[in-house]
Amino acid sequence: MRGNMIKIKDLINNQMVRVDLNGEMIIGEVRSIYKSLRCNMDSDYVIIIKLKNNELRKIHQSEIHHIELIHENKEKVISEEQFCHIAGKIIGDVVDERQDIRDLLIVFTGMLAGELFKNNKIEGINDNQFI
Repeated sequence: MRGNMIKIKDLINNQMVRVDLNGEMIIGEVRSIYKSLRCNMDSDYVIIIKLKNNELRKIHQSEIHHIELIHENKEKVISEEQFCHIAGKIIGDVVDERQDIRDLLIVFTGMLAGELFKNNKIEGINDNQFI
């Protein structure tokens, strides 16, 4: 078992979740949760998830293997590409006279990116990676 497993009935809107659909893994923001009545009168939860591409996906309880909570509260989540772009702007603002500080920023940023994005293999870091 991984992370913060959660039951469907405990979900609330705007939570970021990772849903395992028996082989397919989706990540998105909970937009809506409701109960649906089936023909045999059993109630079943239905979750509407907003995916990263802004597509809404309807998932029935019967499709779900497990749900993992990613963020307790809605936080700004950035991609590795966005992180590198922002880091590049910061590194680019360091004046050329302080090449030693600039080099330290590049190494530190690479190490931070490695921790944030679980990319433990960091080699050949240069300015171009963060621009």
